[in-house]
Amino acid sequence: MDKGQFKAAVIGSIGQKIEEMLEAARADKQAQHRANQYLLGVVEDIDKLVDQVDKDIEEGLYDGIGEPLLVAKIVKQYIVRASAVVGTAAEQAANARLTCEGRVQSIELIIKNLKKEHDTELAKSEARRKAEEAGDEDIDMRELPDGSHAAPAPSLKARRAVEEQAEKMKDAPPKIAQADVPKVPAATIRKKPTKKPPKKPRKR
Repeated sequence: MDKGQFKAAVIGSIGQKIEEMLEAARADKQAQHRANQYLLGVVEDIDKLVDQVDKDIEEGLYDGIGEPLLVAKIVKQYIVRASAVVGTAAEQAANARLTCEGRVQSIELIIKNLKKEHDTELAKSEARRKAEEAGDEDIDMRELPDGSHAAPAPSLKARRAVEEQAEKMKDAPPKIAQADVPKVPAATIRKKPTKKPPKKPRKR
């Protein structure tokens, strides 16, 4: 397994984990959608009870428990409250579904980019393999099937030449070029003064 195949394998492994996340996000999205639809249906059923209260009054079902109109008003108030509570829950489910939708789209984009990178690495690996089979050692900037190019890399011959040169220079003493030796003007060179021997005393 060469470098490109290894990178492709790593990308593929990551992609599998992210695909699992995508499936979970899609399932959550569907669950929130079903919850929203169900709660909206409950709201409709509750709202229908308002008309039922009016029918009950006409049929005299509230007779004997107080003023029918007052009782009907109180019952309708509770029906409206119940409808509002369920409607709020339905709205929350709708918002949760939108959040899940955004998460699904983000994960799908990540998977798309990973797949593109995965295919690119495999294409690079295949291009190198074909070049080696053809005896072409220098595969720098080789065009790949996706229109991109392989990363520039020195050929095998070039690498060997560099290694041989490095081995030769390893033990060789450093050479100092003549141009690198600073020249000192003659006028600036001072000669050490010579000491004169002490004079012998004259004999009288």
